[in-house]
Amino acid sequence: MKIRNGFVSNSSSSSFIISVDSFPSVRELAKYMIKRKIKDDESDDYNWRDEILDYNKKYLERLKNIDENQPVSFPSCNYDTYIKKIADCYLVGTCNNTDWDLYQYHTRLTADAKEALEELIKTPISNDERQEIEYVLEYQDEFSSIGKDYYALDSEVIGIETYDYCKIHTTNHMWDTVRHGKICLQCNPFYKRKDKLDQINKVAE
Repeated sequence: MKIRNGFVSNSSSSSFIISVDSFPSVRELAKYMIKRKIKDDESDDYNWRDEILDYNKKYLERLKNIDENQPVSFPSCNYDTYIKKIADCYLVGTCNNTDWDLYQYHTRLTADAKEALEELIKTPISNDERQEIEYVLEYQDEFSSIGKDYYALDSEVIGIETYDYCKIHTTNHMWDTVRHGKICLQCNPFYKRKDKLDQINKVAE
């Protein structure tokens, strides 16, 4: 699935801000959104439906194993969904091809959230991240991911997918990860070992 990093404006992208008064944690907001996606997928009839449903159910299970306010991402139609807590707000970058049914929870940045973002700008961050934060502070209407500390529920890595392609596995996007830097998940030794363990565990089941 294609995702966006940095500011992109088009008809399929969507972003909004939600107060922590509406959901107690990133985990609970992500659970709500994934369950909404499952509900939508169950009502549709397409070739990949059952596989997509299985993936989303796995994402719900994986949410249980991480900190409740760990920033997370998961696939959602054209663009991945990113959820991050900033002070007393959740910043959600997603795709508008799913009806998340969250309109009643939309809000604006609070003073505490603005202060937290302004402090983040002062830290050593990339130019892309700085520009995105500045845009959020000024307009609050189009953003995706801020930073790269999102736990990807599909690939189980902390990072963000980029538009760069691996030179060896030319169909694979590179990932900008917290632990390993920019890598191809198929080339990186850690993930090759993880894939092997997954295969062994699958056979054992």
